[in-house]
Amino acid sequence: MSLSINGSSSSGLNAMSQSQRALQLAMARLASGQRITSGADDPAGLIIAKQLEAMLSGMDQASANTDTAVSLLQTADGGLEQTQGILAQQRTLALQAANSATMDDQQLAAINTQYQALNQALDLVASSTTFAKKPLLDGSFTKQSMQIGASAGDTVSVDIASTVTGSSAGYSSHGLGLSGLDISNTSDALARLDAASSAVGQQRGTLGALQANALESNARSLAIGRENLASAISTIADADIAQEAAALTSNQIKLQSGIAMQAQAHQHAGRVMQLLGM
Repeated sequence: MSLSINGSSSSGLNAMSQSQRALQLAMARLASGQRITSGADDPAGLIIAKQLEAMLSGMDQASANTDTAVSLLQTADGGLEQTQGILAQQRTLALQAANSATMDDQQLAAINTQYQALNQALDLVASSTTFAKKPLLDGSFTKQSMQIGASAGDTVSVDIASTVTGSSAGYSSHGLGLSGLDISNTSDALARLDAASSAVGQQRGTLGALQANALESNARSLAIGRENLASAISTIADADIAQEAAALTSNQIKLQSGIAMQAQAHQHAGRVMQLLGM
């Protein structure tokens, strides 16, 4: 006489094993919030998700770089705004000195002293306007490259320099062509002051256009791209909480039912053994 293996019991054990694995997977996904908890879950999806995450990290840094670049330009513009204000004061003094018929030599000397003090103020602004310890208005900030994208070559170039004297220089009194200026020569003083003010205004306009047309536009583009990329990563890698919760409940029921059925199968086998007198 031979005894066959209990086929229903074996099938039940296999079903319980599958339910147990599915239950563990659902619990892992719910705990981590990730659909892909290991490379075995979705090898291709894992590779794509990691590549997209690297791109997302690059976009985050590019966005931070763009914000920093905007801050730098705003700092330079603030210094240039002060420079324009000083030049306006100097022009007022030149016009005042032009009315020499109503003033004596002492008054004219006082005006010239005030004018020369403003030249020193120009030099101070040019030397003290810095960003991250880098001078911005002394003529050294030229051909500077700023990385504002997530790929090589996504850069903008910045030049902050005066060309009033015919060569690249800073926005000091010397760089603006105002050093050694004789305020008593009204026509020469006004011409040079107007040229200096025009150069400062043009530089501010250039920086403003760079900020508005390149940097701020790029920041908006990066924000939109980041949102879309994050959504794509979520679609690939994030767990569907409702779906995983349903899978957890379903597999818990299957596992509990399997355990109950196995218990009944064992009881049935025991009764058979008793009938056989074993």
